[in-house]
Amino acid sequence: EEILITLSPNPSSGIFTVTAKEEIESIEIYNVLGEKIYKSEMRYKKCEIDLSTQAKGIYFIQVYSEKGTVTKKLIIN
Repeated sequence: EEILITLSPNPSSGIFTVTAKEEIESIEIYNVLGEKIYKSEMRYKKCEIDLSTQAKGIYFIQVYSEKGTVTKKLIIN
């Protein structure tokens, strides 16, 4: 069963909220070169992330929970 997460807004200016139905164990965000630019290991169902200092473009957010991992595309413009 895939974990259900929402990124809003997406595209964003770099500040966005991750919301999940179940508890998130960790979040990692990568740029298009595959470089990890963000990591969080707090446990929550909702968090705000500020990437406004990053360059505009496409990023990939990986969300880990007990049910597995989901990857979503994040656009900063």
